[in-house]
Amino acid sequence: MISYSHLTAQGSGQGAGSGGGSGASIAGVVRYLEAMRQDGPVAEAERGAAAMGYYQGRAAPSMWLGAGAAELGLSGAVDGAALAELLSGCLPDGTDLSGRGNRTGSRRLGHDLTISTPKSVSILALAGGDARLLAAHDQAVQVAAGEVERLMVVARRGKAGAVVERTGRMVAAAYRHEDSRPVDGVADPQLHTHLVIANMTRRSDGVWSAASLDFGARNEILHMLDVVYKAELGKRVAELGYGIERTRDGFEIAGLTREQIAAFSRRTAEIDRTLAAGGLDREVASAAQRVRANVSTRLEKGQPGEVEQRYGWRARAREVGLDLDRARSAALERARSGLDRGGAVERDAVGPDHEMEMAREAVAGAARHLGERASVFSEAELVREALLAGLGRVGSAAVTRAIGERAGGLVAGTDERRGLVFTTRDALETERLVLDVVRSGRGTAKPVAEPGAIAQVLERQERDQGLVFTAGQSEAVRFALGSADRHVGIVGAAGSGKTRALAAIAEAYREVGYEIVGLAPSAAAARELGQAGCDLTQTLEAGLRRPAAEVGGVTPGARLCLYVLDEAGMVSARDMDRLMRRAEAEGARTLLVGDPRQLASVEAGSPFQQLLETGALRHVRMDEVQRQRDPALREIVQLFARGDAAGAVRAAQPYMAMVEKDRLALTAATTYLGLTPAERADTLVLAGTNRMREAVNAEIRSGLRQRGELDRDELTVQALDKANLTREQAKRPHAYEPGMVVVFSRELKDGRRLVAARGSQWTVAGQAGDHVMLRPLAAPAGGAGAREIAWRPSGEMATAYHVRALALAEGERVVFRENDRARGVSNGMGGVVTRLDRARGEALVRSDAGAELRIGADRAQAIDHGYCRTIHSSQGATVDRAIVVGEAGRVATAQTAYVAASRERSVLHIITDDRDKLSAAWSRWAERQTARSLLAREAEREMPLSDISRERARQKTFEQARQRAAELAKAREVAGEKQAEVQKQLERTRDRGMAMGR
Repeated sequence: MISYSHLTAQGSGQGAGSGGGSGASIAGVVRYLEAMRQDGPVAEAERGAAAMGYYQGRAAPSMWLGAGAAELGLSGAVDGAALAELLSGCLPDGTDLSGRGNRTGSRRLGHDLTISTPKSVSILALAGGDARLLAAHDQAVQVAAGEVERLMVVARRGKAGAVVERTGRMVAAAYRHEDSRPVDGVADPQLHTHLVIANMTRRSDGVWSAASLDFGARNEILHMLDVVYKAELGKRVAELGYGIERTRDGFEIAGLTREQIAAFSRRTAEIDRTLAAGGLDREVASAAQRVRANVSTRLEKGQPGEVEQRYGWRARAREVGLDLDRARSAALERARSGLDRGGAVERDAVGPDHEMEMAREAVAGAARHLGERASVFSEAELVREALLAGLGRVGSAAVTRAIGERAGGLVAGTDERRGLVFTTRDALETERLVLDVVRSGRGTAKPVAEPGAIAQVLERQERDQGLVFTAGQSEAVRFALGSADRHVGIVGAAGSGKTRALAAIAEAYREVGYEIVGLAPSAAAARELGQAGCDLTQTLEAGLRRPAAEVGGVTPGARLCLYVLDEAGMVSARDMDRLMRRAEAEGARTLLVGDPRQLASVEAGSPFQQLLETGALRHVRMDEVQRQRDPALREIVQLFARGDAAGAVRAAQPYMAMVEKDRLALTAATTYLGLTPAERADTLVLAGTNRMREAVNAEIRSGLRQRGELDRDELTVQALDKANLTREQAKRPHAYEPGMVVVFSRELKDGRRLVAARGSQWTVAGQAGDHVMLRPLAAPAGGAGAREIAWRPSGEMATAYHVRALALAEGERVVFRENDRARGVSNGMGGVVTRLDRARGEALVRSDAGAELRIGADRAQAIDHGYCRTIHSSQGATVDRAIVVGEAGRVATAQTAYVAASRERSVLHIITDDRDKLSAAWSRWAERQTARSLLAREAEREMPLSDISRERARQKTFEQARQRAAELAKAREVAGEKQAEVQKQLERTRDRGMAMGR
């Protein structure tokens, strides 16, 4: 693990990782590095204990690192006096840099990157005495330090430091420490290195200046470095004969149990207890909260010497059944015999060529994984995922080379913020196919109705629905019925009345023989399409999976079909491609309805927005917001719909209330509980994160119990949260952590023998090579009833979940978080707990659709408390009131604000902990890159400015000419049809005249 803190001469600061700043003096910092053992810089009060460290008078192992250090003539072991001079800003030649790049009273001395081994490596290296692991750690640190120098060390030059340069010249001192801070006077083995980077570097112009570290967008470079270190260490650990067991974010040495590792992790447990006392855990706590828990539990006490320390560690190992000598001897024997960690492959089979082959596979897999969530991804993200995929088998050099070879169909580009970025040829092809299908469908269909008939449709619908259509609704109906394009679009603002317009369109299509199939990304949106008069409504995924002949119940090609895709802005490039391919094969028409300013798909691509921006999809807009009854609320939504996020946020200020951060959940709950039960039934409480959603739910439940509206007698059941693995991750055995639940969507068979039934639930017990060991969910952990099966994941036939305890009481409001057709529920549907069956350990839940479900120990369900939901899951919903929790410190965008502020008809409450920060975040639209936009940007970089202008003008002229040609063709077609009708009338008149003459 890599954590970060910065060193300042006075005051304190907080870094990007789990470390913290320090106001210690330079002498105190150096003394700590040379002799102390604990993690983190020492403070003044700790100097007296510095000499009592593990090394007892001898300096901690150290080395100079970086090209900058080499240029200053620094090599070998670190000299403390020389380091002190560098931290003070003085070069060996006497040049003083202390005043450069420091604009505040707290001068930055440098940066401390603390690189820690997995706990099992520390145990076997230090308690087990395997010095080879110490060397492996040092080597992995040097590789990681090389990446820090290449990617992170930057300097500014030019006027006001406008030019940022990656210098590639780092001045760093690395000190290796070997234990943690003590708990009750006893330290744990904790091998870690402090990489102390002086605040100086040499620029390309030869000038020495202050340096800073670039952590990348969202700290992605720091996250990458963490995996670079683990990959290098894991590869070396495997070469030393140890087995590797994958964990969520790294590895541990095989053969050590969780309990044995925990016995040497008392410092971590102490910090976790401190977090838990504050209602937090390590997974959700912020960096600042972890730092506070760390600092608040630091205690310095007298410590034993080296021999006594090792003796204590070995005694503790025996107490937990860990034979250190046997583990080390077995690894030595495997290494000597030339076998790999599995004991089956000769060493020469894992040579450079084989490593490169594995690296190419790892990079291709990483590109597939990242490409499922984003069309464009950074070099840092790609390196990190590739190293995680090949952990223990490939190193960073091989991965870097494979990326240079463009393994996996990579296509490179650059980004001003993120540097080198990539897309893939598959992503480019997917986007191209969607654009081509839509463009090729222009002018190839017959209008459903003529202008006169369309007017009649509008009149009839207004009469039947008892309303007057807005101009946008009327235009949408005219366009959808009068267009000769097979694929058309309607861009509808939130609350603009799309359902009413769609009902008129669907009826007119049905009258001329079309079957209307409504599709939407979510079950809730699909249900809304049922009100628009569609013959069949499904989620998009269900519709695409069903065989073509079953979609409408008739044979493909023998029917006229219109696919109405609602919430098209939330559809990924992959799914849009699948839909367009299907429509093309069936000769079907499509009507894409959505709003690109609202939330996009969690998967890669923004095809609806791309179709609109490129002009490929001809469309109309419905901008008149109808949902909000209050003109002031309507104006907020109207401004968001027009793209004026800043104006919308200004208009929303009167609806914002500011409270302390730790009172956000309570305030939201109090506001909700202040409503009558009838009002609550038509109210949405919205949160930006799952963590806040859970906190608000907990506060509401507490309030309901206090009021007596919720039974205090509870039953705890197992609830499932989808692990959200990508399709690529779902193929990897190490992605399935012990304790997760796997639910099979298809039968698992061994030949003709049924191994696991469809819908059966299994607990992950562990991994065995490329298989995952599964145990029936209801089976006891161990014993005769714990039947296990070995399953090789393919990514297609099962879904993985995290399981958690969920307390339910009678009268509890719950929400189903997954479609379950067999049980008659859909994702987003609500329900109520009607009874607790304690004898069977089950809760009986009645869904809003009337389905009765049993949820208990032998059957887990994807459910949760149903009082608060996330903003993302609320898109498409309409209620009378909305209570929005706006966390200023969380990632928020104008898209989330638009959705959150447009759900209500009458009342809006926005609760935040920082009005200014939230307003700034809500005023920014999040840009989502497409694969083709990356290529277009690269082409512009290669083109002279005058050529760019000409090319844009040429494209605009070409598009205008193409549009005029299409309009002319349409006019000719209409004129021809009118002429044909006149001719028919003349013929009918002539025929009648001839008949009368006879």
